[in-house]
Amino acid sequence: MTEAAVVDAEPGLSDSPLVLVSFQKNAQRRLKFLEGEPKALGITQICLSVFQSSCMASFITGDNEEKTWLAGFFIISSVLIFIAGSVAIASKNLHLPTLKACVGMEIVASVASFFCLTLLMAMEWSDCFQAEYENSTYYEAAGHCRQIEASI
Repeated sequence: MTEAAVVDAEPGLSDSPLVLVSFQKNAQRRLKFLEGEPKALGITQICLSVFQSSCMASFITGDNEEKTWLAGFFIISSVLIFIAGSVAIASKNLHLPTLKACVGMEIVASVASFFCLTLLMAMEWSDCFQAEYENSTYYEAAGHCRQIEASI
């Protein structure tokens, strides 16, 4: 990790080895964490999770009843991201258990975000495949489906 090697040469003593190597922990290693600006990360995560929750709340109250069960995954994901942002802000005080919780929650939030992104892509592709078999709506959704294909 961030351990410094100290080399001591003691030529005057005959019983000591020629070179003595010892490892010392760097006392300033926790301050390196602050260079990543955890407070800014936490505020950004909290704002994005509130935005995602409000979008999913409007999706649930909208007229698309067939996919409202998927919105539950997005709301759970936004709650996990909100918690990760809160822990990132709290980790500013450099308390070791809080730092470990911050890293763990960032990993959980990243996995949840990736899962929801994959789920969102699957939802869009299912709309395109469904619209392809219904000739009346295919021409209306064809431009949207081409945009999705171009983005991938």
